Amino acid sequence: MTAKFFEILVISLVIFIYAIVTYQRNFVWQNDLSLWQDVVKKSPLKARGYNNLGKKFNDLNKPKEAIKVLKIALSLCPYYAPVYTNLGISYCSLKAYIQGIQLFRKALSLDPYQFEAFYNLGMAYSEMGHDDKAIHLYRHAIELNPFDSDVHYNLGLVYKNRHFYKQAIDEFKKTIELRPNDYKPYLNIGMISLYHLKDREKALYYLSQALKLNPQQPQAFKIRQTIMELKKRGSR
Repeated sequence: MTAKFFEILVISLVIFIYAIVTYQRNFVWQNDLSLWQDVVKKSPLKARGYNNLGKKFNDLNKPKEAIKVLKIALSLCPYYAPVYTNLGISYCSLKAYIQGIQLFRKALSLDPYQFEAFYNLGMAYSEMGHDDKAIHLYRHAIELNPFDSDVHYNLGLVYKNRHFYKQAIDEFKKTIELRPNDYKPYLNIGMISLYHLKDREKALYYLSQALKLNPQQPQAFKIRQTIMELKKRGSR
């Protein structure tokens, strides 16, 4: 009887401990931030955990917190290219574009095929008004990853800013192929068609699509007025 009771007690204890561990793990996995905080706590000498934690802080728009943990990652592994890229993103979020550019270039010196470094370097130059450099870098990023919608969209914005409207429309159309439910590329094509190419039919189509995809967008009232005016002109 005593042996049987002891056996049941041991089994119950094992089940109880397993339940606690499972609960704690589920809590940790509820979000990526908790996950990577748990990883660095359990593996404090591995750079990858700090890098991914820093990336998550960047995703949450917490660049100062990201910088702290990414610097720890660099101290553990100074030749890990993704850390320099993520650190560059942190500094660019703080408008420290010069530091960001230096870090992206360091990342590319370690890994010349890193899409994220080319893309973010292009964004940094774009923010600083260096459109020619941004175009070159975005194109290089597209060669590495032609299926990223963000790089096509941002390249389209730079082309639009430089008045290269045909190229801009091509990039916005590519964005639509990759991201068909985003109203922004439709809106940009519509505006270019209306104000620069004077193509009212195309403008009407793309502006209508933009409004359909997001009726609550900031320019919704103005777009509705423009669509009504284009329809009136078309009926004359």
